[in-house]
Amino acid sequence: METVILQSGSKDNLNLLLKLAGKLGIKFKIVTDEFKEDFFLSSMIDEGMKTRDVSKPEVLKVLRK
Repeated sequence: METVILQSGSKDNLNLLLKLAGKLGIKFKIVTDEFKEDFFLSSMIDEGMKTRDVSKPEVLKVLRK
């Protein structure tokens, strides 16, 4: 399955695309600004968890305090 994200300055044009998608049997979901913020924040957290700037023993030492 592939996903496409569309953003338009025209609500009419976006509604036209959604109507066409429905007629073609394409599923779609309208996402809120809150969903987008949560998604990008979680992506940034995931990316930050991959860095190796602090060793595991250092983190555990701080957590034990």
